[in-house]
Amino acid sequence: MKIPLISSIFKKNSKKLKSIDSLVVKRLKELCEKNSYRLFENIKIEHRSQNITLPLLLYIPKKALILFEYKEWSFNELKNATVEKAHHTTYSENSLSFLNANEFIKEKYLDLTYSDDIQMYNFLIMEQLLYSEYEALNDDFKKLVPKDRVFFNDSTIEDMEVKIENLKLETEKEDDFIKYILTQYVIYTQEGIFFANKSQQKFLEKELKYPFSLKGDRLSGKTSLILLKAVEFAKENKDNKIAVVLKDEESVEVFKENLLNYIEFSLTILDMTQITVFSAESFCDAKYSHILVDDENRYEFVPSRYEMSKKASVLYVNKDIDNDFTLDISYAGDFVEFVVSESPVAYAFSLLGRFKETDKTVSVFSNRKSFEDFLDDIKSFYGDVDVSVSHLKKAKINLLNYNKKASFTSDIAIFTDIETLSKEDVLYYIKSCYEKCYIISNEDFEKIRKEIEKDKKIKYGVEE
Repeated sequence: MKIPLISSIFKKNSKKLKSIDSLVVKRLKELCEKNSYRLFENIKIEHRSQNITLPLLLYIPKKALILFEYKEWSFNELKNATVEKAHHTTYSENSLSFLNANEFIKEKYLDLTYSDDIQMYNFLIMEQLLYSEYEALNDDFKKLVPKDRVFFNDSTIEDMEVKIENLKLETEKEDDFIKYILTQYVIYTQEGIFFANKSQQKFLEKELKYPFSLKGDRLSGKTSLILLKAVEFAKENKDNKIAVVLKDEESVEVFKENLLNYIEFSLTILDMTQITVFSAESFCDAKYSHILVDDENRYEFVPSRYEMSKKASVLYVNKDIDNDFTLDISYAGDFVEFVVSESPVAYAFSLLGRFKETDKTVSVFSNRKSFEDFLDDIKSFYGDVDVSVSHLKKAKINLLNYNKKASFTSDIAIFTDIETLSKEDVLYYIKSCYEKCYIISNEDFEKIRKEIEKDKKIKYGVEE
């Protein structure tokens, strides 16, 4: 038996991992859970018009990638085998080979970041081979397949951990660089570019049975996942036509901007005419293969005749149906501070000073119609102050009216005139804040405080 080992590792059409629930892979999953590593099974990496599939990819956050190849060779197959080294390949400390997968990943990373500074290591999973059997093999095999790069049938979690630690990884990068490799998991928002958390990843990998509902709290990433699903459906088949239905025209514009930015960032090749984005009011009754309805419970959505006849695959957000998936992580803030003040606007302005030297985005809401109205109120209280609209925008301070809620997200939120809102809208705004929100009024908070107390996810305090 001849085994051209090096030439077989990490080729473009790598074999899918069959034994996903094998003992070795289960131990590897436990190791990842213990150390907060991310493990991807049978993962496709796409770049422009090409793609490769890896049986297993392990990501050590901000440090390195480990590529796994799964080999079913037994000791009896290997003991009399002749190992042939592929031409133009050499072993190095960092990898078992220099073939397609490594080069493909490096090329993608270079195209997206203009840097080739990425650490990658290649390992084998040999489910049918014990370490003692490996030791009995000939030296040629052990030279080409060093034991430090193999997880054997009897490798313990501790053994695996030591082998990864022995890689002596360099200091972690500032950036979460996996987002440049697995761009199908990138959450692109106006606040930044993020990599999907484990809950979001699980949804993206789930096989959906339609109609289906994606559920989650505010700022759990639902709309961003709708965007990724729209792109996925478009790439699946060039004949697919996707309709995305959002609350209003402002939401439509934000979604379109994020979609274009995502396509540009990921270098995805896509026919943009396959995806049409509607407001709930403007949705037209046309023939679509997929209809994605965002936050269906916040407005009345009239299904098209194609949905009713089950010709379209319909994905809802927050609709009560049997087939569903709930995101278990939300980035909405959970602390509310009530402030009683004779001049809510003046107090709001004083709060801005707390965040002046930080990197946080601050949004100030009121019923005032514009920046200028707010500034007039500030000047009437403080007299002549050196502040301007451009100055506030540069400092990441947004002055908004309550009708801007469709696209509202912020680190810090400051609310005045909130007594004019319904209790549903008050809770909506509170959950739209990442870190903390302040509610300022010259009136008593008893009614709204009771409503917030009912929502166990929200903590609150009072400052007078």
